[in-house]
Amino acid sequence: MGKSIVSKYCLLHGIFHPEFFDDLKKQKIKQAYVMEGRPGLKNSQRIVKELLKRDIKPVVIADNMAGFLFYQNCVTKVFAGYHIENAKGVMLEVGGLILGVLAKKHNVSLEVYPGPEEFNFLGQSKDLLNFNEQKVVSGQHNAFVPLVEWVPRKYITKVCTKEE
Repeated sequence: MGKSIVSKYCLLHGIFHPEFFDDLKKQKIKQAYVMEGRPGLKNSQRIVKELLKRDIKPVVIADNMAGFLFYQNCVTKVFAGYHIENAKGVMLEVGGLILGVLAKKHNVSLEVYPGPEEFNFLGQSKDLLNFNEQKVVSGQHNAFVPLVEWVPRKYITKVCTKEE
């Protein structure tokens, strides 16, 4: 296979406390991939804002682009924000499980950091029937979308706690 057409960066997914981004800056990280975080895109908007405050360049990717980046060996490390943690695993935003599987398959570390404890298990219909606050489905429809999923410990390299 030829030279990769994309650069190597860490990948961020989920919701993090602001101190997490200060730590990224201390690690001298200059750029990072950011999962778009569908359906609402709010998580990526938060992450982008925090990265830009610290002069870290965000590269927002469609969620399904992650597999390609792993395949191209372009992901150096995955950071994810968790809501709940116990001995069996963590609760991450949807997309966290596939990131865990990809990270393990490609020998990339997945480090999880505490995020807010308050979260919604399910999105609202408008979250799924709209894209970036623009309606994409006509008529009266109801939809249900999970916003979080469980990731077993076997996919996680490091679990950071609030005390760290």
